[in-house]
Amino acid sequence: MSRFIINAIPFETRITNDARQILARDQARAQKLLAGFHPHGPAAFHSKKSAQDSAAASATRHTIDVTDAGSELGPTVLPITQNLFNAGVIPTTSIGISYSPTSHGIANGDMTFGATDTAK
Repeated sequence: MSRFIINAIPFETRITNDARQILARDQARAQKLLAGFHPHGPAAFHSKKSAQDSAAASATRHTIDVTDAGSELGPTVLPITQNLFNAGVIPTTSIGISYSPTSHGIANGDMTFGATDTAK
């Protein structure tokens, strides 16, 4: 299997009490999405017709559905990964994140658009 990294961006993380609460809320929301609950009403009204049925594919469909409500700028706002994929910049609509929380002021992680780095 080939390994590739596209647009890796180094970053530093520090988790404080407030961040822990935000992460806990985000994890709870992600669990609800994976369980089939939708933040904008029943998923049946917003779901994409697709043969994909894995948990990751389900999460991706629901993420795109959230942006289908549109904004004041237009009827649909696509996720950044979808825009990059449509433009041919990245091979898949995914983001790989790798980090090790630390209290030191060093860059200790990276974000990869369009791939995952299996070495991390």
